[in-house]
Amino acid sequence: MSARTGGATKREGTRACGGSAAPSPTTVRRPKQPRRLRVARKGAPRAALGLTGYLTADRLQKIHTAFEKTGKRYDGELTREEFVQLISLVLPVAELKNVSPEVVSWVVNNDADLRAMCDAFFNLMDIDKSNGINFREFCLWASFFDSMEHEDAGTMVNTIFDILDVDHSGTLDAEEIRGGYGKIVKAMKSLDTRTVDIDDGEMEQLNADITRAVNAFFKDKKELSREQFQQFLNSL
Repeated sequence: MSARTGGATKREGTRACGGSAAPSPTTVRRPKQPRRLRVARKGAPRAALGLTGYLTADRLQKIHTAFEKTGKRYDGELTREEFVQLISLVLPVAELKNVSPEVVSWVVNNDADLRAMCDAFFNLMDIDKSNGINFREFCLWASFFDSMEHEDAGTMVNTIFDILDVDHSGTLDAEEIRGGYGKIVKAMKSLDTRTVDIDDGEMEQLNADITRAVNAFFKDKKELSREQFQQFLNSL
């Protein structure tokens, strides 16, 4: 019996005993990656989104899924009405949690105070003033409000820095701080008081404190790093 015939007989015997020949490397298929991993890698890596690294994978997945249901993806923007439907994903408003988007929309549109608050937060979260909320903006603010709810000061400071860093330079100039920090404080107070009407005298004092601190910190520098921004906040 030739070596070739013997080899064939051996393979046939193996199959007869319930065994199988090892598959060719070209026939081996890698299992599909879970959807959650693909979200972080495909189209919108965490580094490109800025602060989404502070969100848990589950949180990021929920936001991504909600965006997809509106027909928007990483390069799309939410309209005001779409933002209202997804408001419970970003704002810690108890009566809007675990409620379907349709019900949330109905509740907000039938409560003048809630509607005013949603409109105010839409304007605040629209960082690039495009009259729409993109995926990165939504994730940035979701991280900010999460850190508020969990009293995570470190994440909150880093989030504020990234929100103020409009040009994504990794540093903050005087104009970015003057133009945005007061609005962020107003947003925090609005959540506490459930109203968008903040005392004018209180806001004037806050803006004066911000101007004083900005003038002091920018005497010998043009931009602030994250560490210097923390020092700036401590001075207020």
